[in-house]
Amino acid sequence: KLLHSNTFSRNNAFLWQVRTLTEMEKMAAARSLIATLRRDPVFPARLRNGLDEVEAYWYYRQQQWDSAATYLLQAVDGDYSRKEKARWHFLAAQMMEKAGKEEEAAALYQKVVTMTPDPVMEVHARLNVVRLSKEGGEEAINKNLAELLKMARRDKYEEYRDVIYYMAAQMELERGNIAAASELLIKGSKAASNDPASRNKAFLQIADVSYRQKKYLQAASFYDSVQVAGLPELDANRVAERKTALQKVVLNSGVVSRQDSLQRIAALPEEQRNAYIKALVKKLRKEQGLKEDATLTAGGPSLAGNTAPVDLFNNDAKGEWYFYNTGAKTKGTAQFKSVWGNRPNVDNWRRFAAVNQQILSNPDKPADPVNPSATAGSQLTEADLTPEGLLGRLPMTPETVQASNDSIRTALFGLGTAYLNEVEDYPSAIETFEELRRRFPNAPQMDDVLFQLFHAYTKLGDRTAAAGVKQTLSTNYPASRFTAIAATGKDPQAPNTDLPAATKAYEDVYNLFIEGRFGEAQTAKRIADSTYKTKYWNPQLLYIEAVYHIRQRQDSVATNVLQTIVRQNNKGMADKAQNLINVLARRQQIEDELTRLQITRPSDNEPAASEPVVALVQPEVPKDTVVTAPVPKVDSAVVKKQAVDSAALAKARQKEVADSLAFAKVLEKRRFDSLETVRRDALALAKKEADRARKDSLAKKAIADQARRDSIATARAERERARKDSIDLAQAMKKQASDSLALQRYLAKRERDSLERIRIDSLALVKKRADEARRDSLARVALEAQARKDSIALAEKQRREALALEAQKRKDSIALAAQRKKDSIDLARTLREQARRDSISQREAFLKRQRDSIEDAKRNYVDPAAYHYEAAKPHFAVVLMDKVDPIFVNEARTAFLRYNREAYSDRSLDVQIVNLTADTRMLVISGLPTAAAATDYVQTAQPLAATEIIPWLTANKYTFSIISGRNLELLKTKGSIAEYKRFLEQHLPGKF
Repeated sequence: KLLHSNTFSRNNAFLWQVRTLTEMEKMAAARSLIATLRRDPVFPARLRNGLDEVEAYWYYRQQQWDSAATYLLQAVDGDYSRKEKARWHFLAAQMMEKAGKEEEAAALYQKVVTMTPDPVMEVHARLNVVRLSKEGGEEAINKNLAELLKMARRDKYEEYRDVIYYMAAQMELERGNIAAASELLIKGSKAASNDPASRNKAFLQIADVSYRQKKYLQAASFYDSVQVAGLPELDANRVAERKTALQKVVLNSGVVSRQDSLQRIAALPEEQRNAYIKALVKKLRKEQGLKEDATLTAGGPSLAGNTAPVDLFNNDAKGEWYFYNTGAKTKGTAQFKSVWGNRPNVDNWRRFAAVNQQILSNPDKPADPVNPSATAGSQLTEADLTPEGLLGRLPMTPETVQASNDSIRTALFGLGTAYLNEVEDYPSAIETFEELRRRFPNAPQMDDVLFQLFHAYTKLGDRTAAAGVKQTLSTNYPASRFTAIAATGKDPQAPNTDLPAATKAYEDVYNLFIEGRFGEAQTAKRIADSTYKTKYWNPQLLYIEAVYHIRQRQDSVATNVLQTIVRQNNKGMADKAQNLINVLARRQQIEDELTRLQITRPSDNEPAASEPVVALVQPEVPKDTVVTAPVPKVDSAVVKKQAVDSAALAKARQKEVADSLAFAKVLEKRRFDSLETVRRDALALAKKEADRARKDSLAKKAIADQARRDSIATARAERERARKDSIDLAQAMKKQASDSLALQRYLAKRERDSLERIRIDSLALVKKRADEARRDSLARVALEAQARKDSIALAEKQRREALALEAQKRKDSIALAAQRKKDSIDLARTLREQARRDSISQREAFLKRQRDSIEDAKRNYVDPAAYHYEAAKPHFAVVLMDKVDPIFVNEARTAFLRYNREAYSDRSLDVQIVNLTADTRMLVISGLPTAAAATDYVQTAQPLAATEIIPWLTANKYTFSIISGRNLELLKTKGSIAEYKRFLEQHLPGKF
């Protein structure tokens, strides 16, 4: 049968079939059936809305949110209730929001507000409208917040105030206003709610916000209110961890605050103290509903216990219900206040009991931000609420003051330790320990305080402050165990008791893995696991086992082992395990990238770098250049001016010629344009006349013939006239051209004449100058001849005078030579005697220097087979590893490389592996300029090795040291670690 011939129920069955196929995730079959039903011309109209609904669901399952919302809105036109239609609009708005169409979603939410009868849906729709209306910036957010708070004040939305305040807080958090968000969350927590999950979520967010703001007392209160049963595992673990840590913070900070408060009150002058105590007693008694003056019976408090308790529900006088009995209500209220104090009408008010233990921390202020009326008096009995009772609690004597100070000191240490180890708030821990140092500089446990402060500064990354604290610890407490721990990372007082059998068994397994005996280790671990299960697994063992499986490419096994470390929640090892899991997940990608990576290394004979070759380019000399002899000197200014004038004249002539040619071309173009115009006009006129004659030819043939003859005559006359005009124009152009050519010839001749005149003038000028130069030369020759005669005469005269002078000088020189000879003989004798004495003294000095050099050589002689300490030369920091397999040595090298990149980013520190013996290997850290720098590196890295750098390797498997390059080569030769340690201890005692 055809589709349209089905029975009444068949179409309904088709819709259910579409739903079934969609649920079975047979999307193609469902889509095909929907398309078939859409094409059916007789598909009943009553089922159109149902078809839209199943198609919307089909798009919903495909996560095509906008299409699903569109078909769902089409299906709303069916016969549904008003509440159901509002619900479908709400669903469509949610899907539009998921599709990123916030404007359409906001419009649909606004429509839900106007049509829904359900107040819960209306509240959530309004909240979503406000949340999505983000246009307008800060002003729009303020407007939306004001709208939300206005909703919260209306009685209509009283049951949903917690949700409204929560949504407003989220908007404040989005723009970073943490203080306002915290206040709104606290208001939401105070509002009555029928949804425990919503209150729990609000409590958790208040606690998290307070924790991030370091308001730990407030955070502890709200974490205590969170019900972890309904939270995800991650949130539940976080709440449990923080709750335990904050309990210590609250306890210790409460002790410090309370004791400081008591000491501050005790330090007041007596009159002020008494007045303050009386006012406080009056306030506390009023809060507990007691009389202002305490009147005790003669029997004292012990007799009060014998009084029969009042039965609030025993009222024989009247038969009314006890809640309607005014007397019973009054008595019950007074008794409640006497026990619990003034309590707000909020859910789970007993959760404030822990905070009320801080009753005296600040008597003038409430102890809890959520419960302002919980005061100090709520934990005091009626007998204590007297001036004498409160005064007895103050530290007034030296013994009580000392006890109070001891409490403060212990609490400050516990608070700083909680900040450091539990909360991991290192600035707060530093502030607390520094306050402890300031207030109690002679505290008995000051070495422990300094060690914790050193640890906090190290965690914070302040190396300068950490080094200063460490120096103070070493100076003031050199024999303390904490000094040894800070220097070596090992506790010298660690107990050395016999290990339980299980621990011993797993330590043996660990040692087998570390030593590379993997087969024996696997066997021993299977035996230990079958005996002790997994109770004694430790993260170090699991980590190295995972590394072994990774080397064996057993990634799934390694991942399972690493997940066990993460579940153990060991902070240092859990982070490393999680990082390794993430790397394993991308192992194939990383290996592929490394495989594709091509690194080209220079060959041995290829120079690392070459200097650029600089080519000196000489100026090019034109070929066939004739070098002429220099002409006689002429006036360059005149010649230059003449050349400039001739060049300017030549340019002017060239311009005239060019203008003439251009004008000739313009005239020629005009002539051709005029001829073409005449031709076109003649043809147009002839055509026009011919057309007119052709139109009139049938009516007036004679006139047409005459007109044709007239037109032909006219055309001929025009043509003749045009021909004559063109001939005249051509002749004129020819005459103009001939005139132009004559002008050109004239100008050329004029230019040649000018150049010839310039050449003749130049030659004449040159000739004139040459004649003048020749005449000057002849005169100069005559002058030179006369001067030569004068110089000959003068020379002769000077020669005669010189001969006479020479004769006199010769006589004087003979006498002087005789005297000098005598003086030189005496001087030679003196110098020879002095030289003999100097030679003797120089030889003695030489012999002394030789003896001194021999002594210095003896003193500075370095035995090539002995170690030599050179503090100023570069040193290596060394990590000595005993019986550690190369696999784990490589892992340790990677760990130290990572540590160097993070802690010494400003230096280039490298880490290499040196195999000293079969069982001993060394990590050699280079890049340290002196022995002091290497020592500082070791003292900084050693405390972090067991916790951050290589926490998976036990401390008994490695030691730290320093060594120079020469000593390292000698150590490789000798192979004795003990000998080198003895040598190093002589020069750096107690350092290693």
